Amino acid sequence: MDPFHPVQLANRMLTTVRWRIVRNKYGRRGRKTDPEYGIKRLLTRNREDLSPPQLAKLWNTMADDPTLTDPHLAWITKEHLRDLLALRITRSHTTPAPSLARDHWATLLTWCADHAHVDEIAAFARTLDTWRDEIVNAVLTGASNAGSEGINRIQKLDARAAFGYRNPDNQRRRARTATRRPRKRSPNAISRNRLWVTGPQHHPD
Repeated sequence: MDPFHPVQLANRMLTTVRWRIVRNKYGRRGRKTDPEYGIKRLLTRNREDLSPPQLAKLWNTMADDPTLTDPHLAWITKEHLRDLLALRITRSHTTPAPSLARDHWATLLTWCADHAHVDEIAAFARTLDTWRDEIVNAVLTGASNAGSEGINRIQKLDARAAFGYRNPDNQRRRARTATRRPRKRSPNAISRNRLWVTGPQHHPD
């Protein structure tokens, strides 16, 4: 499983909650003068990437307005998921213990269960539970299907640029050509060391 997709699903869930709140509050779509509009991009950004003023703006806007309780809960749900995915060896550079991954998973689902009155969070939890094995395995092993999905994307873009193919053999040849094009590499480029899941890893000097 590519960790990008659970985070994308969490951001989509969060955006859906914000849309619902805005429609119920104003009876229309959001506008630039609405406080909810001012934090819409901050909601989907990584918490650690927010500057102190941005984090203060996001937190205070949600805390000061009682109608923004649901987006606040959805935002915390997203961050609980990101805390789980941050255990991956490609992020922590250390093989996570299965017990630690289980604890983070239990914390995430417990939070979702405690706030299941928010329909979007309840639906999000059901989707996570369906993909439990794939998510936990991705965290424990660091494995991802991002490479295969990247190849699929290139093939789809190639077929779209050609407005489709009528000859399956020609389509297969074009797909192989598109995904095997040589990449120019700078002579000064430095290869990155691959991270294995055999034990603690350290940043290369």
